[in-house]
Amino acid sequence: MNLSYKNKMSNYSHIKSINTRLYDFSWKHYTYINQFFGDLEVRDIIEAAFPHKYLEFQHYDDPEFGFHHYVVDTRTDDPICSIGLGVQNTDINENDNLCATYSLMSYFRVPFSDDPKVNQMRMISLCHRIIKNKNFRAGVNASILTDPQETKRWENHRPTTRKSRNRAYYVNMNPDIFWNKIQDVLREWEQYGHLFFIGDGKYHAY
Repeated sequence: MNLSYKNKMSNYSHIKSINTRLYDFSWKHYTYINQFFGDLEVRDIIEAAFPHKYLEFQHYDDPEFGFHHYVVDTRTDDPICSIGLGVQNTDINENDNLCATYSLMSYFRVPFSDDPKVNQMRMISLCHRIIKNKNFRAGVNASILTDPQETKRWENHRPTTRKSRNRAYYVNMNPDIFWNKIQDVLREWEQYGHLFFIGDGKYHAY
């Protein structure tokens, strides 16, 4: 076996490994970022912990994609929408389902960039800021995480297998475990997960 072939196979294995991690990450992100920050009660708690004079969260229910989140300027009733502004474009970035965190950027007046990676780094920083807020955490803990009626509020999304086809898995609502899990997913998002939301969502070695 010549050296060139060995290098090609090694490179292929490296790419395949990263893309497997990206696929696994996408399910964790949907569970702990999109689902959590897109939860309407969580968004109410954000507004209570970080009140704004004239911006508020809004959404509409898309029959194909579910909730689409955006912000409204109540002084003018003008929407501030990631799709309307051209920041979120699945024709370019196929897996860009980040409207919940785009709308967080709008609410906190974090500027959008033309670079999708920069936007994601700003989202990650903002999510860290929100979950570190004591009033926000206390609100989520009291209203959701410690409520015995809410143990099946959030599904733990994962690939469907023959074994799991008819079974639902749910997020562990223990507050310590839950907040640590969100921080873990945010770290993975920053380190490599952002690639899933850019272009075709795959890692390519050039």
